Amino acid sequence: MAPKRVALVKKAYKILDRDGSGEVDFNDICETYNAKKHPAVLEGRKTERQVLEEFLATFEMALSDVPDGIVTPEEFMEYYSCVSASIDNDDYFDQMMNSSWNIHGNAAQYKTYAKAELIDETRPATATRGAAGQGVYKGTAKGKVSGKATMYSGVQSADNPFDNNQ
Repeated sequence: MAPKRVALVKKAYKILDRDGSGEVDFNDICETYNAKKHPAVLEGRKTERQVLEEFLATFEMALSDVPDGIVTPEEFMEYYSCVSASIDNDDYFDQMMNSSWNIHGNAAQYKTYAKAELIDETRPATATRGAAGQGVYKGTAKGKVSGKATMYSGVQSADNPFDNNQ
């Protein structure tokens, strides 16, 4: 992926990693993604929590194919590397990333939609942080995450592609 695109993906991950832990979990996604107006929620087929869990799992499936409730920088980068491969124009990639994550602070849809006010708490959270900061995955209500969400900062190490604070 071109350096300009890598920088955009890193910025998006920092937006998603609300607590700056270097990994994205359910709590981060709740503060970033509003599932209230998702068609499946509006139709009553899924709860906001289910949509959020599936959205989170979308990024995990690209690299590991094993959802554990935690999205690492590497998983996020791999997901967007796959997306990037199908987009020839850098300006279009920039526009798509800004529309999805409001990187430049001017995405129109972010002016009209607020984050979710209340998440369905009838189901327990599926991912929690253990004492050492490790994710603990407890599964979903139906036992398997399926489908992909529509597209609508951290721990530093030598293996972390996000450690240069761009």
